[in-house]
Amino acid sequence: TAFGSLTWPLALVGLADTIDGPWAMAMSRADRAGKALADVLARRLHGHRPLTLVGFGMGARVILVCLLELAERGVEAHGIVETAVCLGTPYSASPSIWEKASSVVSYRLV
Repeated sequence: TAFGSLTWPLALVGLADTIDGPWAMAMSRADRAGKALADVLARRLHGHRPLTLVGFGMGARVILVCLLELAERGVEAHGIVETAVCLGTPYSASPSIWEKASSVVSYRLV
């Protein structure tokens, strides 16, 4: 019947909302954490030593957003991060985005 054929897709849509909700929230929080990390690093509360940042999963997303935010700040943000390692990042980015992120890393972005 027509009603039976609509019930199954509606159940899948409801399930997708349940799955997507926490994932979208985690992505949003990682982006906010990356911007907050960039603020802290730009103020150089850690001193003037270069830093190495290592992240896996959402932590790698935090680092990548942080680097992009530092790149937006210009020359004064260069040299803060010496090395950044992003493993298994849930951030699909074009080569130009990776180039922009690596522009503020002194040594290398992996």
